[in-house]
Amino acid sequence: MIDSIYLDNYKNFKSLHLHGLKRLNIFSGQNNTGKTSILEALFMFYDRGNPDMLIKHLSLRGMNSFDLNSSSLWQPMFNNFDLSKEITIKIQDSGIEDKAVYSHENNFNTIITSNNNYTQQTPSQSSKNIQSESLHTKYFLRSRFAGETNLFINGGQLSLKVNNLQKAHKEIIFVPSSTKGGGPSDAERLGKIDIEGDIDVISDSLKLIEPRLKGLSIVPQGQQPVIYGDIGLPRKIPISYMGEGISKLLSTLVTIASSKGGIVCLDEIENGIHYSLFPKIWEIINNMAKKYKCQLFVTTHSHDALKGLSDFYSSTGENELSFTRLDWVKEKIVAKTYDHSMLFAAMDRNWEVR
Repeated sequence: MIDSIYLDNYKNFKSLHLHGLKRLNIFSGQNNTGKTSILEALFMFYDRGNPDMLIKHLSLRGMNSFDLNSSSLWQPMFNNFDLSKEITIKIQDSGIEDKAVYSHENNFNTIITSNNNYTQQTPSQSSKNIQSESLHTKYFLRSRFAGETNLFINGGQLSLKVNNLQKAHKEIIFVPSSTKGGGPSDAERLGKIDIEGDIDVISDSLKLIEPRLKGLSIVPQGQQPVIYGDIGLPRKIPISYMGEGISKLLSTLVTIASSKGGIVCLDEIENGIHYSLFPKIWEIINNMAKKYKCQLFVTTHSHDALKGLSDFYSSTGENELSFTRLDWVKEKIVAKTYDHSMLFAAMDRNWEVR
């Protein structure tokens, strides 16, 4: 399990150290304090060897149109857009340090061409200097070199050159704040869960929001699978018809169940969920995380979500919760981490911790 995270020169963070992390890690704070950026840093760190990793980041932010160049793809990752400095991400996982160092590189290639007009005269020749840019990443495990990648733009496409890259030892899934749930990726994951015999775990949990739900089905529709639910009507209906809350919870639960021993990032968990349901929502999420042995990183700025967390967790006697608030202090983002008892005391006194 991840114990600590260190970010240097990443987005708004000149330097950030998060320690004392647990199975369930909550991040709060005002807008633009970097809550989602922490999840994105984790996602990029473990999504190594994927040429689309930066495009995924833009998609998660809702950007579906962008220029294919360094200023759009990776320059925004560097603090103050300064490409002259390196980004460092260090992860301490069960006492073992894993590190990635990202740097911008200018690459020059010289291409010599000939007009192939071999006459008695000296053939004319030309040379052309082509400047390209790349994002170079070096990985280290226990301070030993663990491979490198070079992401560059080639002929209007992203290409990734890989050298002796060791596979990340954990898998990670990111559930964005804007998810509507029930889409093709959820349907694919639910199908695998059904094969393993755990689909009832998902449908029973969703009854918290829709008590009439009797079961879930995966139905081919066009060229994509769609999740349908049986709520006692003459026919089953798409799960998305039942509202944003059940769709968000469905996406959260199938992601956790598909991430055995892995990492799940949940951005703005409160979206679409009624405040009165949060104590039970946290109970379901906590139990699922324990069942599938995965670690959760969650963002929220909802007082109701935090109050629900406090109401549930204070009765469990567990010590698997970490809460971090992010704030701007003298042009620098500072993280204040609370253990579960400090968070519960703050909520009982109605202190502002969002």
